[in-house]
Amino acid sequence: MSVARSFARISPLAVLGVTLAAQPACQGDYFGKRHSAARLTVELINEEEVAGTRLKRLPLKVNQPQPFKVKVTAINEQGGIDTNFTGYVRMSSKPGAIDRIDSPVADGRNLQLAAGGSREVTIMVSNAYGNTLMTEDDLG
Repeated sequence: MSVARSFARISPLAVLGVTLAAQPACQGDYFGKRHSAARLTVELINEEEVAGTRLKRLPLKVNQPQPFKVKVTAINEQGGIDTNFTGYVRMSSKPGAIDRIDSPVADGRNLQLAAGGSREVTIMVSNAYGNTLMTEDDLG
């Protein structure tokens, strides 16, 4: 009973003061803003031939990989190709899964970029459905 009484005695102004005091921490430069314009892009080659649309989806093929030719490019802060970027990026599909990339410029699902770009490679995507995103992550 004493705990319930002590909560009942908290004034609405005290609650408002605590709420307002917590607000500035969530409004800094690091909340909800992109810190850099540098990014990686995936270009789907022959998109009109291999990709579905919002109204005409590709059929779901369970455990049957579907091929997609792609090219990955590193973009710098100014929006041009980042020719200084040389390294590996990890390819992923959400939802779905990407098989091992069969290319001399790949190691598993990791694709090598040289001077900011990759070669065209075939990515095999399994169990993708609905709106599917092919993503890549810089491996450092």
